[in-house]
Amino acid sequence: MSSLDMEEMERILDSLREVRERSAGLRRRLPDVADAMLDLEAPFTPEAELAVALEGLALDLAPLIERLETAAAATPERLRADWEAARRSRAEDEGLALRVDLERFSEAARRAIYEDVVRSRFDLGPSPLTPDDFELQVVYLFDRWLVVYRKLWEASDPLAPPPQGLLVVGVDERSRPTYLTL
Repeated sequence: MSSLDMEEMERILDSLREVRERSAGLRRRLPDVADAMLDLEAPFTPEAELAVALEGLALDLAPLIERLETAAAATPERLRADWEAARRSRAEDEGLALRVDLERFSEAARRAIYEDVVRSRFDLGPSPLTPDDFELQVVYLFDRWLVVYRKLWEASDPLAPPPQGLLVVGVDERSRPTYLTL
């Protein structure tokens, strides 16, 4: 990376850090959001709406800044070591998937399916969401493995729970898990 690129990246990082600090300062000056508003017993005030938006901004900016700082500090040696570690981990995961017996219940199979689904379907990157936020569950029912989760990204009635997603687990010709969406 050229020195001009590094300077530009540092300016971007400084700007993001400044936005984070300024928004945090404004948030500290705003009153706390009343529980009655959070419980939908009272409407939000403009200050409460701004407070919630600023908290969301802080949650979104923190991992983005961290990711940019990590990228800025990257060296070819570290990137190669990370790549080698990821390939080793992938090979181990593929080996685990080959040993999963989908024909009967076992905690090892449930855990392997859960981890594979998280890695392949719910890799959320820098998002503050976790698989628990989606209420992700792997169950064995009627001799089939199923994956159940909440579709948080789909718009729905704000008072109704989010719709559910359902995946049926199978295996491909290489004995790796596959997922059929229902």
